[in-house]
Amino acid sequence: NVCCLVSGGKDSTYASMLAEQHGHKLVALANLFQKEGNELDSWMYQTVATDVVVAYSACMGLPLYRLQIPDQLKIAESGLQYNLSAPEVNEVEILYTLLYKVKQAHPELNAIVSGAILSNYQRLRVEHVCSRLGLISLSYLWEGDQEELLEEMVDADINAILVKVASIGLHPRHLGKTIAEMLPILKQLNTKYGVHICGEGGEFESLTLDCPIFRYKRLVLDETEIVHHDQDQLAPVAYMKLVSYHLEDKEENNSGCENNKHEVVYVDPSYRMEIPDSLNPEIPATESDFGGEVLPLVQSKNMFYVCGSHTPCLKKESVTEETEYILGLLLNTLNSNNLNVSNIHFVNVYLKSISDFETMNQSYKNFFSKHTSSSPSRACVSSFWDASWNSNSVVMEFFGSTRTRKNLHVQSISRWAPACIGPYAQGNSLSFQNGQNSHSILHLAGQIALQPSYMKLLETEDPYKQLRLSLKHQLAVEKALAASQKVRSPLLITIYVCGIPDDIFIKSQKMLQQSYDSEIEPLLVVIDVNGLPRDARVEIQSIVSACSSDTDHVKRTVTQKEAHSVTLEQETIFISRAVLSDSDDEYEVPETHPFYISQIGLKRSDVQSPLPDIIETMFNMGVQEYQKNNQQDDLPASVKVYYEQGLDGAKIKEGLDKVLCKGYLLVPTTKVHGDKSVLLQLQW
Repeated sequence: NVCCLVSGGKDSTYASMLAEQHGHKLVALANLFQKEGNELDSWMYQTVATDVVVAYSACMGLPLYRLQIPDQLKIAESGLQYNLSAPEVNEVEILYTLLYKVKQAHPELNAIVSGAILSNYQRLRVEHVCSRLGLISLSYLWEGDQEELLEEMVDADINAILVKVASIGLHPRHLGKTIAEMLPILKQLNTKYGVHICGEGGEFESLTLDCPIFRYKRLVLDETEIVHHDQDQLAPVAYMKLVSYHLEDKEENNSGCENNKHEVVYVDPSYRMEIPDSLNPEIPATESDFGGEVLPLVQSKNMFYVCGSHTPCLKKESVTEETEYILGLLLNTLNSNNLNVSNIHFVNVYLKSISDFETMNQSYKNFFSKHTSSSPSRACVSSFWDASWNSNSVVMEFFGSTRTRKNLHVQSISRWAPACIGPYAQGNSLSFQNGQNSHSILHLAGQIALQPSYMKLLETEDPYKQLRLSLKHQLAVEKALAASQKVRSPLLITIYVCGIPDDIFIKSQKMLQQSYDSEIEPLLVVIDVNGLPRDARVEIQSIVSACSSDTDHVKRTVTQKEAHSVTLEQETIFISRAVLSDSDDEYEVPETHPFYISQIGLKRSDVQSPLPDIIETMFNMGVQEYQKNNQQDDLPASVKVYYEQGLDGAKIKEGLDKVLCKGYLLVPTTKVHGDKSVLLQLQW
């Protein structure tokens, strides 16, 4: 049951149409408007020609709730996060006030649809309001290709006209022209000047006069007035003021007038101050007093790693207690190292049983909602469990950094990629500067084959269809997170699979080669696990590099997939690495390198040598190669071992304990694809 946020423009109209096409029921309209149709400089709302939106109730046969934007309205804080600590009448709180009133009038309401396409500022604030009201945000236009979107609107019979122009190439003479008439002009301006075809850069605003969800009436303008705001010769700013209009019956639908529930309700903005405060809802505590207990933490330059694999959870009676215990120790660990939860950018969660996912997830949500507004990305799997060294039901590892971080957390349901409704982001980008160019490492959340518009798993007998859809989601998130940076090189791609044939490794390699322009081959890990969220067959998680300069990035980024073997008794060990370098020399990584990972694999064969000795040798090989190439004696920040069922985890642990005292994780698995039985990852 959906309330449509309507501005009068084409985007909110088309978003409402898509909500209905996806099976949702439109129950109400909501609109914020400016006094006497004047224009307000707002990052949130269209205010040109909004005085005519009062007629939309009669056109659509739905109740319309309106709130007049107060004079001298406070603009909410300009950052992407909205962190107001006390209620006030600003542009976000008046939206909260309006929707609070709508929800009171329609208790059945459970979702809001809006027309955001590119504005993170707008989307995040709508999501913020929705989360406080317990509503789902629907944003079907989000991250859509603008040319395709405008073509879809024209094809969908949306009769919308331009009511404001403010861009090079657009002139007052274009006011009143339909989007169908403007489409070829906007395409030309996009090619010539980079004008956003849907007007996402503020180039123009529109007004819908008729469309298929205007079931009862259409708008007809009788008299308009052109107001010249800025007569700049290159990019004049002008808007259309509506003097008079009338409604025209749509006779083909008037037979259904008994379903016409149109009415207009006005809401007083001062009502906000009467609403119980919901800015800081009470979140259940997730940590108790754990004294001075901490988890192993390893720091390397700007990065740190916290491992929750060997926590003494044996006395914990439930998955909830285990999860809360690990997260409580995490908080202790961060506090004792002058770090905080906001420094964490990625979390891996391993469960003994995937049936424990919802239980674990509730405690996880409570913890991160309380301690940070910038959510880490996450991957979650159920792995084969090796009771010889670990009796826990939950294992977590946390990756963090003190670098500048950009967070992409889209909670709205869209056609773009699966929503993350909760404190886990689609991706996090760590930034660093190289001369005039900005580089980033993108840490992307695990993606399964959800159909974004419905948030349901793709049902198919073909696991490779799930693989393709999961990869499509990864690429969509990469593009959005990298923004103006061009995604150049996938560095490490991990694919978790459930019961997929042995050719998955080769097919994954081919699929990745087809998906990326880069000629550089990433490190690829494909492992069999016992279960994935939603009973998916495939989950993909990626680390990708991006740069603002194509030339510089190509020259200075080195991703090696180079294998050489060393024979120990009858075992063959392969080593490969992925490096993001600031140096012209492909083998030299200076002190400022942001990413270095070495991957050492043991060929699948009968293990003849003592397993602890093999693991020690593999570790030393990776460390020695790093030290040789970097002239540094650092040990890795994180160490992870994937090993196949049948190998003794306690023996692997014994081998690592010879060279490390903390900072490693053992991940037992049904199978390590790529003809390996053990895969050791070292990351600096």
